[in-house]
Amino acid sequence: MNTQQSADRRLIFLGLVAAIVIAGAFYLGLTGAFAPNESSASLTVPKTSHSFGDIDIFGGKVSAKFPLKNESDEPIDILWGKTTCMCTEGTIDGKTFGMHEGFIGKITINPGETKILRATYDPLAHGPNAVGPITRALILGTNSTTTEQIEVKIDGNVVKKT
Repeated sequence: MNTQQSADRRLIFLGLVAAIVIAGAFYLGLTGAFAPNESSASLTVPKTSHSFGDIDIFGGKVSAKFPLKNESDEPIDILWGKTTCMCTEGTIDGKTFGMHEGFIGKITINPGETKILRATYDPLAHGPNAVGPITRALILGTNSTTTEQIEVKIDGNVVKKT
């Protein structure tokens, strides 16, 4: 066997080892082996819905704020966020998320701390003729065993004002 064949075999071997390591890491991620620490903390969400009433389709985006308070003795982590429609986005602690661009990460809310979840709705997202009632939700997943998910809703009636 010449030097080139030996080098080729080493590259193939290293490639196979790398593929096995990557596949193993992916499998462990899917099975929860890298799951975050659970918390018995819970979030208090005093306001879980907001009604905008009539929303002018050409009036620009509208927003509502939802405070999330950790009233327990240990931190709680928000691990992901998503919305139920592309016309709606959420922002919390500088992370913005939507229906197709959900976030996966970690936002820690320490004991006694409050973070604000902002829900923003774009009435023109579905086109200039998309009028009528809307209801949208923002959903956050946590590491809490008592508050696994937080869901807040916004609603309104999209109209064309003259």
